[in-house]
Amino acid sequence: MNKRDFLKLLSSFGLGVITAELYERLFHIPALEKAFREEVTYWIEQYRRAKERLETVSRRATALEDEVRRAREEVQKVGREVASLETLLREKDDEVAALRQALAYRDQLEEEALRAVYQEKLEEAISGLRRTVEKYRALLGEDKVAFESAVVKILEEYKITQEKLARLEGMFPLIFLSWTPARVVLDKIYDVRVEAEIVNPLTPVTEVEISLVPVEYRYMIQRYGMTEEGYHKVFPREEVKTVKFRARGLIREVFSTVFENLVGGREYVIKVVVRDLLNRTKSVEAKTPYIRQYENFAASSRMNVGTYYYPWYDPAGTWLRYTLETPLLGQYSSRDPVVISKHIDWASGHGINFLVVSWWGPDSFPDIVLRNYILTNSLIKDIKIVIFYETLGRLKVKEADQKIELDDENKKTLLSDFAYLARYFAHPSYLRIDGKCIVVIYLARIFEGDVKGTLAEMRSSMQRVGCPIFIIGDVVYWHSPDRKMIKLYDAVTAYSMYTNIPQVLSDFEDKVSWKYGEWSEATNALGVGFIPSAMPGFDDRAIRTGHIPLPKSTERFRKQLIIARQYTNINTILITTFNEWHENTNIEPSVKDGFSYLQVLKQVLLEGT
Repeated sequence: MNKRDFLKLLSSFGLGVITAELYERLFHIPALEKAFREEVTYWIEQYRRAKERLETVSRRATALEDEVRRAREEVQKVGREVASLETLLREKDDEVAALRQALAYRDQLEEEALRAVYQEKLEEAISGLRRTVEKYRALLGEDKVAFESAVVKILEEYKITQEKLARLEGMFPLIFLSWTPARVVLDKIYDVRVEAEIVNPLTPVTEVEISLVPVEYRYMIQRYGMTEEGYHKVFPREEVKTVKFRARGLIREVFSTVFENLVGGREYVIKVVVRDLLNRTKSVEAKTPYIRQYENFAASSRMNVGTYYYPWYDPAGTWLRYTLETPLLGQYSSRDPVVISKHIDWASGHGINFLVVSWWGPDSFPDIVLRNYILTNSLIKDIKIVIFYETLGRLKVKEADQKIELDDENKKTLLSDFAYLARYFAHPSYLRIDGKCIVVIYLARIFEGDVKGTLAEMRSSMQRVGCPIFIIGDVVYWHSPDRKMIKLYDAVTAYSMYTNIPQVLSDFEDKVSWKYGEWSEATNALGVGFIPSAMPGFDDRAIRTGHIPLPKSTERFRKQLIIARQYTNINTILITTFNEWHENTNIEPSVKDGFSYLQVLKQVLLEGT
């Protein structure tokens, strides 16, 4: 129930006198109005004095069975009559809105109207109030006393019974809970301020307890096979924080506290428990979004770092393919919002500021994950997104030479797919360069046919719908740079420099550095961007045979990062990959290596500043 509805409720149960006093506090009125208000106040004072006799009369009335029967009938009548007053109350919306603001000044109001059952001087007080309204109506005009006239009518027509009071008892106390970040560093919330506003005009509140409870995610152990040890690496231990307050017994009180030094890496439940004089309790809860564990280091880094991200994992599907290592999160679901939050937290916390998301077509599993889970995640504001267009999954490949001919069929698919992708290009978290939406095209080096015309048509179609594109072609490999091919793209990259040739795999980093030097020279001469990639290793023996593994190590990853940083000409590098577990190129934390690869990335970026 909001405060406006609360005031309407008070009026409907004969509490117009309270609202009249609040009305007086809210407006500055001329002297003539002031005299009017003073007389109104006098009669309200009669209510207060008469209240002292209330309890004795109330107890006697409670014992009368006939009165109970009439009270029940009257409750039903009140419901009908309240409905008939809705039109009147709607006309007073402006006054009620103003009275909501005046709630802050109600600390001194007492329970007189709520407990005014069968008061001996009730009729006298109502009559006095009515005479005052009539007296000043001629002097001030109907508009000035319209609200008080409505109050008189309510007081005359309704009597507050014990049964009505019982209805009210169940609605109080009202608890308004809110929280705001109190200390934030690079998107990481360290402290939160919690405020609880308690309104209870019936039974005084004696104690208020505010707690901050870290959410636990034990389902990941059962569902994803996460280890107990891994669980506490993913979700660091954190105690419940609790603050208790002694209430003053006022009708309205506000309690606030600041919870400091949150560990983060999870959601939190904020809980408020209120205890009244009769030892009854009422509680409310609110859940925070995921709060980061790591500061957003990527936001402060000078180097743009992207990584290939695969949203295709499902415990019932993709994980059935073999992997050589196990994620620290276990065999997770890419649709789990907490998993996505962890990935964004970990990636951006170690220097990655955009995810190159593998895309396999409209309404494919990865597309649904991107649309419904990644782009709706509470941390998406902390990172950027780029589409990784999976050509082998979308276009027809010739069996004879494993090339992609950009014929009419493939061109139609490309244009249709990019028209669909425009919905993502408009997202505020989509990465742009000079206003152009970045797209990475996998294995663009195997395109043949009218490549130039097809790419030009793609650019033109996207320009027409207000989504100009910046195309990064995956064309860099061990062949000599093809300058005609390079000029077709805004930038070029290598998804992977892995090859099954033993002579190349020996002294791999030295050979990669030499080849990147060639491509760097060619792209610089043509004014095209060069985005080198780095990877920790390559080993796809879990899903394929006949490939020589490139052993994975943090030292290899460090060397490749330094090489990539050396040769980029647009201050951007790519990492292959964040979570391609089947080829063992992942830098996502694993049971075996923990956070070591992410830590190496952050160290290299810090060394380069």
